[in-house]
Amino acid sequence: LGAFGLVSQCWLASAPPGNPFEVLSLLNSFGPALAIFLFALISGMMFPRAVSCFARGPGRRGESLGILYAANTLGCILGSIVTGYFLIPALGSGRAAVVLALMNVAAGLVIWGYAVRLTPHHAMRYAVPLVALLATTLAPAAGRGYDVALLRCAAVNLGEDVELCFHREGAVAATTAFRNKSNHLHSTLWVNGVGMTHLGTVTKLMAHLPVMMHGHTEKMLVIC
Repeated sequence: LGAFGLVSQCWLASAPPGNPFEVLSLLNSFGPALAIFLFALISGMMFPRAVSCFARGPGRRGESLGILYAANTLGCILGSIVTGYFLIPALGSGRAAVVLALMNVAAGLVIWGYAVRLTPHHAMRYAVPLVALLATTLAPAAGRGYDVALLRCAAVNLGEDVELCFHREGAVAATTAFRNKSNHLHSTLWVNGVGMTHLGTVTKLMAHLPVMMHGHTEKMLVIC
């Protein structure tokens, strides 16, 4: 599962930006849909397999299942807290996903070391860990996948002369700043992928709401 996540991150870096109003973008969306389906399928196969491996005996299946469900629930809670409040703010979504994928590969290799004797095919005993280790070599490229995809989307909307000068993700929002390479005064701010420095519904309300609430406005300061 971790190896598949690393490959998917690398694929993200080469995927073309999408537009829901274009037929070609809708056709390209089958690729991400297939990746999500395979990831969900593998994830769904892991838990029943873990239940069968963790069973302590014919008369203690209920106890084994309860312990496994408790550990899984605790892991989901701790994983959400650590990822949302620590990993993503510190590393960003792309690099946090790579760290989690590497942890998954490491855990899988440890478990495979214990269960390899149960594999009847000798070739599979070495092929599976070899493929997982080869996938870890994609970690540097996978860590840059999100930034590359973000810059490609900005180039479609803002022009090819744009460069990424700031990007930070927190527990509340993701803030991204772009600027024009030839004219640094032409900068753009995105918050959660929504432009904040162009004339649109959001920027219009920034000006109109304070005026409506105050009544007799002479000066106004808007802070993004």
